[in-house]
Amino acid sequence: MPSQSQSPILRLHTSLDAAISLSGIGERVVSKTWKETANQRKKERHAIVPVECVTAPELNDSPFRALVESALMSAAETVLRDWVNQEGDQCFEIPSEQFFRPNLIEVFMGRDSWLSKEALDLAFTQSATWSRIVARPEFRNNKSYQRAANLFKDSILKLSGKNTSLKPELCDALLVKLDDSDLNTEFGAFVVKRLGQIKNRTAEEFDLSAL
Repeated sequence: MPSQSQSPILRLHTSLDAAISLSGIGERVVSKTWKETANQRKKERHAIVPVECVTAPELNDSPFRALVESALMSAAETVLRDWVNQEGDQCFEIPSEQFFRPNLIEVFMGRDSWLSKEALDLAFTQSATWSRIVARPEFRNNKSYQRAANLFKDSILKLSGKNTSLKPELCDALLVKLDDSDLNTEFGAFVVKRLGQIKNRTAEEFDLSAL
């Protein structure tokens, strides 16, 4: 497939196998499937995009990398879904710039609203992350584990505060414990966004590179 600058329009494939067979090194397949309902026909669309759109190699081994890449792919799927919904069942093309990194970041960062502490508490207790934590036997009979779990929850709930400050290493630790499946939820999007904001703000406050 030509590069982004040479091909402003991307073809949308109706078969995942076809899209995979046509994709090459340095490319990823973004997919979306619609189930048949009373108001909607069953269909699927798949776009082949440059790998740099949905990966973050600049983060190297940072715990943020897997989360950011998952968020970028989730945003790409949202872009594909919204475009096809807008254009209709006969949509088989999409502008390549829809998958450019700045647009995907904007889609991801803008898709969630601010969560109050109460709303965040409710979302967190229903998350895959918390379900995994409380399902372990230690949560019922190990006080050290219980204390760590509650401290983790308290740290997450602090993210609802507009002026919350956390150490960068704590931001990384919280991200590592976040279940990947939560990234596709409002809860996960909010947590990733807030941790990134807090970590970046802390880094700016202590940036002495100009001295």
